[in-house]
Amino acid sequence: MEVIQVHDLLNIKEDNMILGVLKNEKVYYSNVITKINHYGLSQERSIILTDVALYNMKKKELKRRIPYKEILGITFSNMTNEFVIHGNNSQYDYHYNSQDKNLIISLIIFFYDEENSSQIKLCEVPEKSLKNFVTRKKEKQKDRIYSRMDTNYMIDTAEFQEIHMECLFFGNDNDVLNINQNFNVNNVNNINNNNNNCIIDNNNVSISNKNICDINYKKDEIHNEIIENTIQSNNIIDLVNNKSITIKGTKEKKEKKETGTIFSKHKDIEKVTLNDFKILKVLGRGTFGKVCLVQYKLTKKYYAMKIMRKNVILENGQVKNTLLEKNILQNLNYQFLVGMDFCFQTQERIYFVMNFIRGGELFKHLTNCKFFPEAKAKFYSAIIGLALEYLHTHGIVYRDIKPDNILIDEDGYLKLADFGMSKMIKDQERAFSLCGTPEYFAPEIITREGHNKAADWWSYGILLYEMLYGVSPFYSKDTEKMFDLITKSDLKFPKNIETSEEAKDLIKKLLIKNQDLRLGSEGGFQTIKNHPFFKGFDFKALEEKKMKAPFIPTLRGSMDVTNFDSKYTSEEVVTSEMSPNTLEFIRKNQEQFEDFY
Repeated sequence: MEVIQVHDLLNIKEDNMILGVLKNEKVYYSNVITKINHYGLSQERSIILTDVALYNMKKKELKRRIPYKEILGITFSNMTNEFVIHGNNSQYDYHYNSQDKNLIISLIIFFYDEENSSQIKLCEVPEKSLKNFVTRKKEKQKDRIYSRMDTNYMIDTAEFQEIHMECLFFGNDNDVLNINQNFNVNNVNNINNNNNNCIIDNNNVSISNKNICDINYKKDEIHNEIIENTIQSNNIIDLVNNKSITIKGTKEKKEKKETGTIFSKHKDIEKVTLNDFKILKVLGRGTFGKVCLVQYKLTKKYYAMKIMRKNVILENGQVKNTLLEKNILQNLNYQFLVGMDFCFQTQERIYFVMNFIRGGELFKHLTNCKFFPEAKAKFYSAIIGLALEYLHTHGIVYRDIKPDNILIDEDGYLKLADFGMSKMIKDQERAFSLCGTPEYFAPEIITREGHNKAADWWSYGILLYEMLYGVSPFYSKDTEKMFDLITKSDLKFPKNIETSEEAKDLIKKLLIKNQDLRLGSEGGFQTIKNHPFFKGFDFKALEEKKMKAPFIPTLRGSMDVTNFDSKYTSEEVVTSEMSPNTLEFIRKNQEQFEDFY
C-alpha cells in the first residue's frame, strides 16, 4: 500500500485511551469536526480515520465505528463544506461540515479501494445544504436497503481522486504547498522516493529540484499564489526561482487585521495576548468552543476564558452571533449577567476573558439535589426573570435558557452566562432559526412559524418546572418524539412532589403553546412578577442583594473547580493544531471578523 501523509491533528498517537479503542489500526487523520443532526443543529465531534475504519467520537467516547467496507457512498456539496457519508445495509448516514472535506473524502476513497475491488460511489450536489440527502436511523430501521443518496448526481470517483490527489500527500487542494510549514527547497529530508512511494512528515516538508511524485507546478500561478497567501513572514520562498523575496508591509497589515486586543475593561491595560495568561483547567465545552480556568499573570487574578475556533464559527454561520455575544459581555453591565474583562484574537481563535464564577453551574447543583423546595426555586427564578427582563429591554432575546448556562456566585446568587445563541429582535420582528437546546425549545421554534421574546418565557417555564420537579415536562430521549410532545401534548405534573397551586398555575401560563397568549408575551416580566406565585416577594431587596441566598457554595480557595463537572476539569489542557486547509479557510475569511474591533 502507498504511504501517505498523516494528519493527526488531535495527537491520537499520544492518547493511550483512544489507542486502546483503535487497537492496532493506524491513524491517518484526526480533527475536530462539525456533525449536523437531523434537526439541522451543529454538534462538535472528533473524527478519526484509520486504515480500516472511520471513528466518530464525542470527546473521548466512541459513538460509532464505520468500517470503510460498510460505506455505500459519499455525497458532497460543491457550494459548501458539507458532505454525507452513506452507510450500506447495516449503517445509517453521517452528515458533516468540515474545511477538510476534500481531504477526508480522498482518504476514504483511498482506503475503500484498498478494501474493495470496486470504487466507492461519489455524488456531487449543487446544494448548500445536504439535509435532504441524509438517510436517518429510523429510516434504516424500517428499510435496511433504503438510501437518500441520489445517484443522478454521481461523478467519476477516479477523476475526483486524481484532481485531489495532492491532498493525500500535502493535505492541500492548492497547486501550491502551504508555506506556513517548514520547506527546504534544496534538500531531500523525510521523503523516500523508493518504489514511487512518498513518506512525508506533516511538520517538516522538504522538496528537491527533482521531479518527486511527479508534481508539476505552473510558474505564474505558484508565484502569484505564494505572494497572495503568505501571512506569517515578510520573507517568502519562491519555489519557482529558488530565491527569497520580501514584501514590505505585509506582516504589519495582516497582524493588525487578524490578531490583537479587541477590548480591555481596564484603562491601564491596553494590550493582552494569550501569553499573558496561564491556562489551568478545562471548565466546560460547547458547540463552538471550550471554557478554561486561566490566571492573568500580571495581577494573578483568575478568569474563565472562552476559546472559540474561527473555522467553527464560520462553518456554522455564527460570526454575527459571536459578535453580539462579545457586545453583550462588553457593554451590558448587570449584576445577574456574566461580565467580560478582555477580548482578543489570534489568526485562528477568538478569546473572551470573563469573570470566574466559582460556584459552578446550576445544573450540577440541581442534579445533586434532584429538585428544589419551592422557596428556593422562587429565589432562583426571580433572578433569571430579572436577567431576561434586562436583556429584553435592550432588544436581546436570549434563546438558550437552561441550568447549564446559569452560574452560582460565591454569595449564592445567579448569573446568566453564554450568549452565543442570543439575537437582536425588535418588538414586531420574529426570528426563524432552529437554535438553543431541544428540550427547552418553544413550540414556535420547532414549527418554524417565527419566534420572539415569548420563546424565552417558554424556556423560563420549563426551567421552573425542572427546578420544582427534577425533570423536564416534555423530555424524551427520542428527539422527534420530544418535539411532538412539546407541540401537541398537554402539560402534566408529577403527583409525588407537592407544589402550590400558584406555582402550577404560573407554569401553565408560561407553557401556553400559542406564543401570543403566553404569559410574558405582553408586558414582559412585569406580568410574571404580578402573578400570585411571586406575591409578597421583595424584588427590590433581591436586586440589592439583601436577601439571604438559599444555598451558599462551598469554596476551597480562589481557583477551586470542585463545583464544576469533573469530566471537564479532569481533562488535560490541550490546544489542538489546525490543518493547512483549515488555516487557509480562516485566512480567506478573516475580513468577516473586522467588526469585532
